[in-house]
This record gives sequence, structure tokens and C-alpha cells, in this order.
Amino acid sequence: MTFTLPPTLTICADDYGLTHSIDQAVLTLLTQGAIQATSCMTTAPRWHSESAPALSEWLQQQQSIQQTSVQAEIGLHFNLTEGFGKQASLSLSQVLKRSYLRAWDVPFLERSLKQQLDAFEDSLQRRPDFIDGHQHVHQFPQIREVLLKVLAQRYPDKRLWLRHTLPPRPTLQLGLKPWILATLGGYTFRRQLKQQHWPTHAGFLGVYNFTGDYTAHFQQWLKLAQPHSLIMCHPSSQADPGDGIGAQRVVEYEFLRSLNQDSCPQHGQFI
Repeated sequence: MTFTLPPTLTICADDYGLTHSIDQAVLTLLTQGAIQATSCMTTAPRWHSESAPALSEWLQQQQSIQQTSVQAEIGLHFNLTEGFGKQASLSLSQVLKRSYLRAWDVPFLERSLKQQLDAFEDSLQRRPDFIDGHQHVHQFPQIREVLLKVLAQRYPDKRLWLRHTLPPRPTLQLGLKPWILATLGGYTFRRQLKQQHWPTHAGFLGVYNFTGDYTAHFQQWLKLAQPHSLIMCHPSSQADPGDGIGAQRVVEYEFLRSLNQDSCPQHGQFI
């Protein structure tokens, strides 16, 4: 399948580390150049034993290949809602309630973020290229302030970018969900990033209700994309039991895998 993709577009796969099928899909798409970034869930039980070693091996292979055109950015997928059975997990509604009531235990948030960053750096021997959040929790009130404080202390050179959830421009064509995300911290977080001089992308795309024709969705996002826009995706090579969006993950994977490699973008540095 051939699409005309903007040369500075970044397609980012979320949830690396969640399951073997997701990891397999992400590494395949990175190798193909169909995606240019992935964000890693370092709280996943398989992170240290399977996901991180596989990603490290892939990164080393890319470094050893001369004249490789594959470029990839690897980020942290900050997680507060998926407990993996090891601890009581919070629902998205509980996280939102705590955030808007400003009822979070700040030391807990700081500790959680630092532990996830440590797990990333210890396993991959590199800092993350960017930070985003599982279910976009990183942009919610109180969480975002802790995030920016910890990152400024840990990476004072600010040589990493952060995800916001504002679409390229206001439009009803994208449906209700992107508008909800923009109001649930998207506007404020984007303003804070600009005020504090954190690199970020332009418009954010890829939000939908995990139904419908994915090709049509993608075509719509391309029409709205600006230079340095970001499209989020959730691919998997197969539907895993208990994954509510598992079937649609496979649809996304098959679509992305079918992209003509010549049309895949080589993304530029975010500003």
C-alpha cells in the first residue's frame, strides 16, 4: 500500500513490553521503517527478562549495519494504571479523580517515575528519547507537575521530548475522543512544555475508538498532519487473551506492515 507520508511525520507504537505479540510487531515495524518510535512499559513483568534484551539486541544490530536508513526513538511509557497482578492497579477514572482533586501522594508519584526511568536506563543503557504516558496519565493535573520537576532535575539539558495530545487543529472530523483528551490536560500540558522549553511534536493524531476502517482513519490523519506531527498506534502480531483492543491491534499491525517502505518517513527532530 502506498501513501504519501510527510517526511517529518513520526509514527509511534505504544505499549512495547506489554506482551510478546506486541514486542514482535513493534520490532518488525521498526525494522521495516513503518514506525519511527516506540514507548516502553518498564513495569511489565517481562521487561527485564525478555522485552528489554530483545530491544537492546535490535538496537545493537541497527548500529552494526552500515548505511542503515532505519532510525528509531525509544521512549518511556509512564504507567500508573496497569498493575500486572503484582499490585492493586488504579482505573483510569480513579487516576483522574485523584488528579483533579489533587489527592496524589507526591512522593509516590516521584518514586514511581524514578523507578520506571531507572528500569529503562538500567536495561537499555541509555536515557529515553521521549516520555509519554499509558492512557495519557502523564498530562493529568498534579502528575504533570511532578513529571516536569523530576525530568528537569534528572535531565537538565532537556534533550528529550514529551508527548502532548493536542490535534494539529480544532476539528470535528476527528470525533469526540481527541477533544476529550485535549481538555483532560492536553491544552495545559502543551502550554507548560512551551513555557519550560521542553521539546515536543506538532499535532497529535491516532486517537480513535478502536473500531471502524483503520485505513480510512489513517487517511484522515494524514490529511490533518502538519510538519513534525505524531501519530500514535497500538500494533500487535496477534490478539492476546484479555486484551480489549487485541483484535484492532492486529488490524493496525497489518495495515502498517503493508505500507510501501519507500513512503515511510524519516522523521525530523522535534522542537
